[in-house]
Amino acid sequence: LKWQTKVKSLEDAQDSQTSLFQKRTAKKGDVEKIVAKLKLSMPNIKVVFDENLKAAGKWSPSTKTITINPYHAGLDTPIHEYGHILIDAIGYNNKVIQAAIKQLKSTPLWAETKERYKELDEENLGKEVLAEAIGREGADIFEKESDKSKFKTYLDYIFDWLKTKLG
Repeated sequence: LKWQTKVKSLEDAQDSQTSLFQKRTAKKGDVEKIVAKLKLSMPNIKVVFDENLKAAGKWSPSTKTITINPYHAGLDTPIHEYGHILIDAIGYNNKVIQAAIKQLKSTPLWAETKERYKELDEENLGKEVLAEAIGREGADIFEKESDKSKFKTYLDYIFDWLKTKLG
């Protein structure tokens, strides 16, 4: 049973899923505008729109390609996918990445993502939850104001790191 086997990458998990297991975003808007802005900061990342993709979006590190289904995607989708790139660039073991993942473990987002991606190991689940939180801009997943502020500090660190690396 393929759902009982832990996979080594989120890319493998996305390839094995059907639309039944993929979320559809609720934050609709001009995805192409968001993609254009993100491409300015990471011009080496290819973005492809594919209406046959069985998900809102997918990051493929092996081809440095983000694929987005325009019918399922929302404003958070490209941000989420670029979030995967940032998490991998900074490194899973980075103390701020680890602190952000640790804080997310007690949220409904963690439980929701774990249910959707049952085959992910702990590291890849953590990366997926953090990318989802980045995509949602952190604001909608925490109930307490202090948690929002703490999480925004983590996001600021991630984006500041990116700015220093890209000049």
